Amino acid sequence: MAVNLATGFNRTTGEPIDVLFLATGLVPYASVAAANAAITPTVRYIGQFVNITNQLYWYGAGVLDTDLVLLTSGGTASFVNPDPTTVSVGGYALGTQFPIAQDMQQMWQGLLYPYTPPTLTLVSLLPASPLPYNQTSVACTVIFNWLKTAGTPDLVSADIQYRRGGAGAWTSIATVTSPLSPYTGVSSIDATASVTVNTSGADNSSINFQCIWIDTSQTNTTTSSNITFSAYVAPTAALVNTTTPAKVTASKFLRSFTAWTDNTISGTISRNSPNINLSDYKIQRSYDNSAWTDLTALTPITASGGTLAANGGNVIDTTAPTNRAGYYSRAFVTDTQVPSGQVVSSTSSFLFYQPFFFGASTATTPASVDITLLSIVPNSLTTNTGGTINYANTAADKICAGLTFVTNNDRYCFAYDNSYGASTLFKDVVSGFDYLPNFTSGTQVVTFGDGTTVTYIVYLYSLVVAPASTLINVNIL
Repeated sequence: MAVNLATGFNRTTGEPIDVLFLATGLVPYASVAAANAAITPTVRYIGQFVNITNQLYWYGAGVLDTDLVLLTSGGTASFVNPDPTTVSVGGYALGTQFPIAQDMQQMWQGLLYPYTPPTLTLVSLLPASPLPYNQTSVACTVIFNWLKTAGTPDLVSADIQYRRGGAGAWTSIATVTSPLSPYTGVSSIDATASVTVNTSGADNSSINFQCIWIDTSQTNTTTSSNITFSAYVAPTAALVNTTTPAKVTASKFLRSFTAWTDNTISGTISRNSPNINLSDYKIQRSYDNSAWTDLTALTPITASGGTLAANGGNVIDTTAPTNRAGYYSRAFVTDTQVPSGQVVSSTSSFLFYQPFFFGASTATTPASVDITLLSIVPNSLTTNTGGTINYANTAADKICAGLTFVTNNDRYCFAYDNSYGASTLFKDVVSGFDYLPNFTSGTQVVTFGDGTTVTYIVYLYSLVVAPASTLINVNIL
């Protein structure tokens, strides 16, 4: 930009002044600044010039007076600003007095509109996040906007780029250029691009987009805008253990004197990342939730999962869990994400408990009691004619209440796992009388149907109970 510098005279006072004159009164940002060495005069005012009969006059807009100043001599200089800044917009209004007398360098710092970047925004980005993990083909459309602000030069071009997973090099997908170069007079423009991205494999957490806007002076880049993908979620298995004999609850199995026949494991396997196909599965069993045994070989399964297929939809375990405290089952699955396989379900399990026996016995000593002829106290938390007990394998939980003994000139008898310790009470809840001092006790080694051997303590009443006393409710602790 060429600017004119002249020495003028106030027509009224005759005072010589140094004058910079421009048609607009402000110097917009362009390639302007500082060949200062050859230009030393002080400039105190800025105004505008008028041409009267082919002579230039400076009009001070009331700063000096309302008169015209004849520009009797002048010169021309060009300036290139070497260091555009992003401070607030500069410039002086017409007729404004400079704060102090300034040299040329100071004057330009005040006159120039410093470079200010445009406002860059994301208009839209489709499809919406998050998308399913490892989606193989994603059609994306992105729109960015460039908005010119004071101090922003004209736009030249815009380049939209993408990359995957926030890593690696950016790839250009659309360069927006104008028929005019630059976009002279354009204050706002949208840049649009579309691309289909295959996100399978590495760096598949997101697709990142940015736009590089180039104006006549500088380059500005938008912040990254992202389409995100859900993380991989492993398959899951819902397994059910069905025992023969039946469990007393979903998590408790009472040992029986009859053979422990089998445990049947049924259920389903489901994938949770829809773009990851399942391949095979196998079912495993453990007695301690630590060491696992395969019950099946790897068995094919449909891509999305389904019902367990081995042995007609069930996995049958016929191995008797001799002297075991618990039973655990789980699924192991291979898929395209983890082809080596992984355990995919929380453990489905139940625990083994030794039953609490009670009833009337014809035996005369604890050692001669046939425990198999006694009744089992069921697992329950509510009173019933069979009594209640909460099997939990701790002495504190071995409180048996509500038992009804039916006698016919026989003796009261009860027996339980010796590890729970001695009984402390056998109380008739009607009379409040404690009969325990009239019992004798001894131990027996009991063998259950699965081969488990347990030492039982047996309590036998010392007296024969007449039919007249057939119903007695007692609490046993």
